[in-house]
Amino acid sequence: QVFPFVTSVNRKFSNILPNAMFNSKLSAKSSLRFSYRTNTSAPSISQLQNVINNNNPLLLRTGNEDLKQQYGHNIMGGYTFTNTAKGISVMGNMFVQKTNDYVGNATFIASADSVISNSVTLYKGSQLMKPVNLDGYWNLRSFVNFGMPLKFIKSSLNWNGGYSYAKIPGIINGISNISANQPFNAGAVLASNIS
Repeated sequence: QVFPFVTSVNRKFSNILPNAMFNSKLSAKSSLRFSYRTNTSAPSISQLQNVINNNNPLLLRTGNEDLKQQYGHNIMGGYTFTNTAKGISVMGNMFVQKTNDYVGNATFIASADSVISNSVTLYKGSQLMKPVNLDGYWNLRSFVNFGMPLKFIKSSLNWNGGYSYAKIPGIINGISNISANQPFNAGAVLASNIS
């Protein structure tokens, strides 16, 4: 970094990333599977640089050279049942993710004009955002599908449904907050191969 002052940020990350997988054939028609894996995501250069970006005077951004990398734990489970003689199928999947040291945002909303550097002023009502490491991030997704034939119209009917949950931490004016989202979805597909 050469502007507004000369500095250098050198970060090194080392990790052990375990993973495991389990598959079980419960019967000739059904099976169960689970997997666990870990992953990391290092902060970007712009997130690490301690430079104020004032392209938008209402929303200033700066970096954080003390950022750690994110470390994620991911669990996936699935169940499959297929009865080819009757044309019935059931499939269910679930995915859970927990992230340690999640890179979220700390937002400061100025209640009065504030000088934050020799050349940058944060005006009243404007925001300054800075990336920080936070704990408490969760993400869950699930999906179920049930298929059956409709012989009287030579078609197949599939019912599906799902549920998701996301918990995202953040900080506003020094106070921790959580954003939670819980969408549901459902649908049906009628398919026919008329020839």
